[in-house]
Amino acid sequence: MSLSDRSSRRSVLATLGLAALALSASTLAGCSFTPVYGPASGAADLGFSYTDPDTRPEQIVYQDLKASFTGPATGRLLTVAVAATTRSVSRTTGGSLFSGYQKVLSAHVTVTDAAAVTTGLFDDTFEASATYETSGQVLADRAAETDAETRAAHALAQTIRLALLGAFTH
Repeated sequence: MSLSDRSSRRSVLATLGLAALALSASTLAGCSFTPVYGPASGAADLGFSYTDPDTRPEQIVYQDLKASFTGPATGRLLTVAVAATTRSVSRTTGGSLFSGYQKVLSAHVTVTDAAAVTTGLFDDTFEASATYETSGQVLADRAAETDAETRAAHALAQTIRLALLGAFTH
């Protein structure tokens, strides 16, 4: 291969590389990244009205969301319906004194326009879970289950928070 072939190949590759770089830069020019935590997250600009919670997990979810979305309340009504279920987790081996369980929370989340009573602004279902173990001591078992439910509710609130940020911030 001669020296002129190599240099012409290099110039063609360099031109193609620059063209690809220009194309990707123009494609990404409209994109930007926004942090999802902290004051610049956009959550401070969002405000929702909330329905009254019916259960303790709903109350935890609403408290976390209210702490995140500190903007003025708008005409958007946020409804979170949380349903809690407990299911067995086969994490224990035979002969163990401890039994493993998983507290699963699922939430149906809707955002409606309270003034126009329009639906479809946001409608989705989410799930979060936390594991716990029981040992046969009634008080400790109840405390473990309550703690798992609380951890699952906080995780559920964070999942909902991120989904709402994605849906209502641009």
